[in-house]
Amino acid sequence: MRAALLSILMLAPGAASAGDLVLAGRYGYSNEWELSATLLRRGGEDLVGWRTYVGPLHLKRLGGAGEVSQRTGSIGLRSNGIYFAASLAVGDELCLVSGGTLSKEGFSFADCGETRRMPLKLWVK
Repeated sequence: MRAALLSILMLAPGAASAGDLVLAGRYGYSNEWELSATLLRRGGEDLVGWRTYVGPLHLKRLGGAGEVSQRTGSIGLRSNGIYFAASLAVGDELCLVSGGTLSKEGFSFADCGETRRMPLKLWVK
């Protein structure tokens, strides 16, 4: 079901526009993953000012022991300029975020299954 939702979001109609979004961020309990994404805007704003973006996601491990130093995936994001909701897909894992703030200072949690909540910071670069 979640994979189908992400697929629908990724295929939303619309063309890239001047309103594309470049994001940076940190992911993980120790901010051990650096996140970057260049997202294409899909369609216009809805009635309350939310915009939809989709694109590739790049994660780079900043430190600590680990087998994989880089990972790629995709992200679908809805934002009204400061607040966001997102779907992040990396490998077989799908994480959902709601009520996040696009800010270096703030953080939210990515819900990655029933028991796993990962801290996530996202901001506009």
